[in-house]
Amino acid sequence: MNEQPVVRLREWRVISASDGKLYLLGLRFQHKQVRLTTEVQAIDYVQRLLVTVSGRRYLCDEPPGDSLASAHILISAVHAALPMPVSDVTHAVWAEMQRRLN
Repeated sequence: MNEQPVVRLREWRVISASDGKLYLLGLRFQHKQVRLTTEVQAIDYVQRLLVTVSGRRYLCDEPPGDSLASAHILISAVHAALPMPVSDVTHAVWAEMQRRLN
């Protein structure tokens, strides 16, 4: 199986759906493109890498986005794609990434 290239995100958020599944939402560094991933399968907190069930790997080495633009993107993209209650668990994931580096 070929390993997929790593996609580097900025303005990223981790979303927890009411069914317990996690999803990653973010803007790609090289493009003006919003990406809502398939379900997150694994998180490497030290490498700041999230792997989805599709096999794609996402690098979240920058702090998560807190701008008004990312909040608007979050609301629009998530509600359109996931027809269930969701919560933003980004700060918990980022805190664990930072804790593991120290």
